[in-house]
Amino acid sequence: MLLRRKPRTDEQTTIRTTADPNEVKEWARGRGAVPVLIPPRDTPDPGKLTFAFESDRLDPSVWRLAWAQWLGIFTEQGLALTYRCTDDGGSPSKSFRVHRKTDNGGTYL
Repeated sequence: MLLRRKPRTDEQTTIRTTADPNEVKEWARGRGAVPVLIPPRDTPDPGKLTFAFESDRLDPSVWRLAWAQWLGIFTEQGLALTYRCTDDGGSPSKSFRVHRKTDNGGTYL
């Protein structure tokens, strides 16, 4: 018996980039992600904004931030979120990159 794969829809193959704080928060919450900051290591760099998923074990050096604080830094630094809508199985994808709006964020997904 030959099994056929369901054709992928546009939503499944879509990679989106957004700087809209509401969309960023909705994407993250929909995947069980929490806002975190990876602090800088001996540099003047302000650190790296990212997400940790509730299933992840947080490294003690990673700082969990309140949404208002995370989104404030995100906006202030002119960042964007590039994310894949769904994985190959059709489930919500956790593939993402936080980057400057001027960077090509989709390159790394």
